[in-house]
Amino acid sequence: MQGSLLPRCSAADNGGMPRGPISFLDALEAAAKPYRELWRVDGKLSLAGLKRHYEKRGHPVSDASLSRIFSGKQEPGEDTIEATYRVFGIPKGILRGDPVSAEMEKTLTDYKLSTLLLAQRIESLPKDDYYLIVQAVERALEHQQKLQAALESSANVTSIDRRKR
Repeated sequence: MQGSLLPRCSAADNGGMPRGPISFLDALEAAAKPYRELWRVDGKLSLAGLKRHYEKRGHPVSDASLSRIFSGKQEPGEDTIEATYRVFGIPKGILRGDPVSAEMEKTLTDYKLSTLLLAQRIESLPKDDYYLIVQAVERALEHQQKLQAALESSANVTSIDRRKR
């Protein structure tokens, strides 16, 4: 399986109001966001990487199933939904395309699904690991603030977009 997908712009992941149920693919892309090894350099989701990710976590999904699901030729079966739930922690109702509750819809309006899924994983960490993640986030925010201050205070500082390098 060498295929890849263009990232889709979805309400579930772009902070906008969801329009009806979240699709399986949108939920899967949001859950895959924190895993660098699942994405190609050009920003496309790697189906081969995704297949390896499922296998590595003990819930394999066949090449054929992934390919047909991503090409729109097949809806995900219960086995794929179960594997995705186990591997990524996405609620099964979302994976099945069930309508989103009013409370979840408001939450998805405020935050991206990828952020919520990552927060769920962080919350399940042991306390020491949780605090290490919090410290890393704080350092990243401080770094961003320093860069922003440097950009605003000097005409000699230029921002470099790492995605374009």
